[in-house]
Amino acid sequence: MPPEKKYSYQRFGSNAQRVGQAVVDILSKEQPEYRVEEILSEFGRDYLDIIRDLAERSKSLYESPYFILSLLRKDLGQFGVSNVVKHSARPFQHEATVKIKKVFEAHPESTKTLFKVDAKNGSIDLLWTIPSYEECKSILKHPGIYDVNLVMWIQQCFMGELDHQTHLRS
Repeated sequence: MPPEKKYSYQRFGSNAQRVGQAVVDILSKEQPEYRVEEILSEFGRDYLDIIRDLAERSKSLYESPYFILSLLRKDLGQFGVSNVVKHSARPFQHEATVKIKKVFEAHPESTKTLFKVDAKNGSIDLLWTIPSYEECKSILKHPGIYDVNLVMWIQQCFMGELDHQTHLRS
């Protein structure tokens, strides 16, 4: 079996991956040391590739512009492996469908990010991102050391104002 197919299987009419076994196999070997910057850089590239791929697949289903909501959540442990990050993303036709207060309450442990996709111009713009509830509390204790946009989005989210004020400050 080719290595790229080792963890693939089909079940209930969909393709899937045996992620838990793949992680256990990877971690059973000696791992090189990495700097945090290297990990974040690699993760960022993969994350953006996922968003770009979803935007590309969705452009035939939705009229431009449309929106993508991304959820990132740290899982406490899968198959004996800690620090697993789970990601899900879903497109929406209208921004009003994604009410930040409801999303925040439904996913308090996730980082929630909304993108605007303009398929006509080929652009994907970040509208806002809100970390987990505990991270938000920490950021608001010391707002001066964080990005002004992040602080603004969190404050607006907590005041319930973010739904129609999704823009970046320069």
